[in-house]
Formats: sequence, structure tokens, C-alpha cells
Amino acid sequence: MEEIKQEDEETLQDTRRFVAVIWERFIKPLRMEELGQFNLRLEKRVNKKVMAMFKKAEDEYNNLMSEKDIIENDKSKIKKVIKELDEKKETLNLTWVKVNNDFRSISSTVLPDMMAKLEPPEGCSFLDGLEVWVAFGGV
Repeated sequence: MEEIKQEDEETLQDTRRFVAVIWERFIKPLRMEELGQFNLRLEKRVNKKVMAMFKKAEDEYNNLMSEKDIIENDKSKIKKVIKELDEKKETLNLTWVKVNNDFRSISSTVLPDMMAKLEPPEGCSFLDGLEVWVAFGGV
């Protein structure tokens, strides 16, 4: 039984070697020749300048897409910074209101007829700076 299996394996290996030899000597050269002829036919139909232009356009497209990704990444970072600055602006506004109320309270405690406040200059916002306004005797 083992002798039959061994003979079958040897026959199978011989067959594989035979197919490999036929492939290398006959089929592969024909295949290469066919591919060469196909390439020649394509060269006649396809303009090489157009192919070069297509390659250049494709490279430009890829470069633009990578630049687009960079810009979108930068855009998201800028949006994040703007959000953080808006939060800080709101905190600054709340701080100004609190300090202004405390300043009024302290000034009226020191001098009962005195009114003091922190106000932004006319036509400006509190982000541009604050001025101290003091009034005596309800003026």
C-alpha cells in the first residue's frame, strides 16, 4: 500500500516538473511576446504626452488633497483656540462685573456719599480697558 502511495507521489512530482518545463520553455515566452505586442498596440493608441500630463495632474491632485488635510487640521485647531478664547472672555467679563460690584461696595463704605465704578472708555468694550469713574455727593 505504501509502495503505491510513494509511486503516486513520484508520478505527481514528475508531472509537476514536466508542467514547469513546458511553462518555462513554451508558454511563458509566448505570454511575454503577447504582452509585448499588446504594449506596442497601446503605444500606438495612447498619446505619451497625455499620459505624462495625466500623471502630473494626478500628482498635483494628491498634493492638493494632502494640503487640504493639513488645512482642515489647522482649521479645527483654530476653532478650538477660538472656543477657548471665548470662554476666557466670558470669565474676564464675569470677573469685571464682580470686581466692579466690590469696588462700588468698598467705595461707598469708605465714603458714604461716594460712588465709584469701573467702566470701559466710551465706544469701547471692557476688553479694551477700564476707566475708574468716581462721583461725590450723587453727582
